[in-house]
Amino acid sequence: MNHNENENDNTDSETEMGDEHQNRRNAQNQEIAPEQIGERQIADIEAEQRQHMDQIVRNNEFPTLMNIALRLFNAQQIQMSNERRLHDARREQQTLQQNLRDDERFSAQLRNALATLDQQIRLISEAVARVLQENGDEQGQNNNN
Repeated sequence: MNHNENENDNTDSETEMGDEHQNRRNAQNQEIAPEQIGERQIADIEAEQRQHMDQIVRNNEFPTLMNIALRLFNAQQIQMSNERRLHDARREQQTLQQNLRDDERFSAQLRNALATLDQQIRLISEAVARVLQENGDEQGQNNNN
């Protein structure tokens, strides 16, 4: 029975210590001005980050992080290079499209010029044929005389 009482005493003293800790924490929180809460949170985050970095160094994970950082840097360099190449390719594509439009316009002008020449050749051929026929008719008449 005495043993149980000691356990209850220990439990009561642990509860009291927990309550006291909670009361102290509440008192600290109440003492912090609202504008200081942000600063306190930042300080807590910085402390947590320092602990995390200390753990990384203790666990010898730093080289792994450096490798990851180096791979990330290399990937970013490759991405920037690819973006430049894509930009250059788009510019080249625009140039080629402009050249194609220019070539199509020039081809259309050539077709029109050839059609005009063809029509002129036909007209000249018809005129030559008429003149030859007229000359032939005149010579025939002259021969008949």
